[in-house]
Amino acid sequence: MPTISEMKALEALTESRRRASLQNDYELTYHSYDGVSYAIYRSKSDANGKTKMAGVHAAVKAVGKKGYRPGKDSRFYLLDQKNFGDQQVVTEAFHFDSQFMHHQWIILGPSSVSGGSGRGLAGGTKGVESVKRIAIHEIAHTLHSHKLGLNDYYPDTQGMKQSAISWPKGKHDDILLVSSYAAAGWKEFVPEVFLGLILGKTYNERIMDLYAQYGGPPVPAVSL
Repeated sequence: MPTISEMKALEALTESRRRASLQNDYELTYHSYDGVSYAIYRSKSDANGKTKMAGVHAAVKAVGKKGYRPGKDSRFYLLDQKNFGDQQVVTEAFHFDSQFMHHQWIILGPSSVSGGSGRGLAGGTKGVESVKRIAIHEIAHTLHSHKLGLNDYYPDTQGMKQSAISWPKGKHDDILLVSSYAAAGWKEFVPEVFLGLILGKTYNERIMDLYAQYGGPPVPAVSL
């Protein structure tokens, strides 16, 4: 689990790397949902770029219907392996910039069109549906991190408030009802439950209690 200093270094590295790669390799388009804009950086070399773009729009719409709009500085990077050479492209989200301000930068790599790791709720899906589910999962990471705040989501060496709530050890059949990926830890459990709720799934009291204890964003949003 990264410390705050490690996170800051990662953000600075990520931003500089992206700035260099964005000079010639991407098409930048701006889109909006309910009057709130978000940017899509689509790699010119990504054969699945159009599919990923459709999946992003579907994800933003699905989350928006539950009361969540794109946050400040929302960007989706649709990448393939050619964009990073020997460095593996992974699907991930970045929630704070190098100045610790909120943003939502999401990378959708090659596996986003084929169910990701196969262990989550996107497993077994392909194409637009796969991208939609994975994008919602990554959006949930950002919503979760912003709800908890920097120090609780990225704990320093003194630990975090959430550590007082122990992650269930050993057999946890309830959590596996969400997905096997949800059992990886609280940072994956919350996005997987959020995704399930967006998809219309219902969970038992045990799951929803854990979701609330770990700061899961309410679905629908409280403002609705």
